[in-house]
Amino acid sequence: MKLISVVVPSYNRAGLIRRCYNSVVAQQHRPLEFLLADDASTDDTATAMAALPPAPGVTVRYLRQPHNQGVSAARNLAVRAAQGELIAFLDSDDVWFPVHLEKLLSAMERSGADVVFAKGEIRESPEAPPSGRSDYGPQPSEFSRMAECLYYFNFVLPSVTLVRRDFFEKVGFFDEDPKIQHAEDWDIYLRTAQAGLTFAHVPEATAYYTVPAILPEQKRLMMLRRLIYCLEKHRDYPLAPTFGRRLTLGHYRIWLGKLLGAENAEAQDLFQRVWSDSWWHPLMGPSSLFGLLIPRFPSFLRPLGCRILDRLFARLRADHRKLRGLAGA
Repeated sequence: MKLISVVVPSYNRAGLIRRCYNSVVAQQHRPLEFLLADDASTDDTATAMAALPPAPGVTVRYLRQPHNQGVSAARNLAVRAAQGELIAFLDSDDVWFPVHLEKLLSAMERSGADVVFAKGEIRESPEAPPSGRSDYGPQPSEFSRMAECLYYFNFVLPSVTLVRRDFFEKVGFFDEDPKIQHAEDWDIYLRTAQAGLTFAHVPEATAYYTVPAILPEQKRLMMLRRLIYCLEKHRDYPLAPTFGRRLTLGHYRIWLGKLLGAENAEAQDLFQRVWSDSWWHPLMGPSSLFGLLIPRFPSFLRPLGCRILDRLFARLRADHRKLRGLAGA
């Protein structure tokens, strides 16, 4: 049996480590290597790791960053130390179903793919009731156009991904630039597609993907900035048409500008970029123009301008969903 190295980045999640570890030990596959990459936590992560009970066929390794460097650096630390022929990823707040590795290994053996990924069942915590939100993963229309649609939206979740050891020789490691953290997985999968590596998909959830019911506003803004940074890094991505890339980047820029508020200087810069790139587009042109003009309106007209911008963005969002081939766009 092939040794699978399980790469787990963690920062100040001592209370979640045992739960995460238990879901790895519950897998039938052996041998396993559990590598926790501690990104310089200030809690008792080291104590929690020392308290993990031994399990037959499972090697536990604790790796610690000298200072906090972000999730990419933590994952890269563990990947470089990994000894397995295959590498699986699991974020420390997520939990695998007992059949997770069995499903992914079977798909990899059948397909010969370089990367295999499943879906994640979205919950506030693995113990919480179903969220009512759809599983995180691609729709059939997206997977059928995998290389193209991957630019439009990142539907590959690290915690349900299995790769071959030579993956990083072909693609490179996770980008450690602070500006791309929280979109570092999207970046590496776009690089994967460009490198010509193949994907296989298990169209069912094999893990709990932990997401709060309401994302704090500052975190939402931060994540949108990182997504935009990733899209700009790959704006010449050759596997999606120019109009699709332009629509996607404009969609995210206007979304962030709307959330910031049209009078915000960063928002004005975002609207100006969309206008410069796509002034001729029937939705991006008017949306960005309204965003630019709202601060120049008399104060009593600005709420109306914002409502019009909301409506234009709703239509733009529907167009973006249609680009992805989603029903009800």
